[in-house]
Amino acid sequence: MTSAVPMPTPQEAEAALREVRRQQSSVLLGHSPAPVQWHVLGVGLLVAALTIALETGSLTIKVLTLIGYAVGLAMLTRTTVARNRVRWHRSLWDRTSVLVYLVVLIGGAGLLGGVVNTVLSSAGVAFSLTATVVVCTVYAALAIRPLENWMSRRLAKQIEAGTR
Repeated sequence: MTSAVPMPTPQEAEAALREVRRQQSSVLLGHSPAPVQWHVLGVGLLVAALTIALETGSLTIKVLTLIGYAVGLAMLTRTTVARNRVRWHRSLWDRTSVLVYLVVLIGGAGLLGGVVNTVLSSAGVAFSLTATVVVCTVYAALAIRPLENWMSRRLAKQIEAGTR
């Protein structure tokens, strides 16, 4: 004979749901969906090496650097994917957060890069493209963590409020 499992009261069910949302929120706050800073820095350094070769090297140097860039990028991406054990389900992505992330990170780096390259090129600075890449890499590395934290906090608040 099986015994019946007592049904929780509405207050108990509400408390249990609140606890589930709180735990989901704490998990999200601990795991960011965006690439980690070292990955952004690694990609930036690879691009800087590529631009140095493009600005100064012979065709052989340019080809070898391009091959090195492709291999380095593949290794960085593989390492990032292997180390990032937590992945957000697509239902958790908030369009507003993603839009803000892209505008601030890519738009900001593009705008900054355009200004820096224009100023350096017009001043006749050697390797102005490489310097621009380095500046944009530093910008992205500094901007990514606050953006990640903002996105996580925003989603955590939505989950705790029960709107997501």
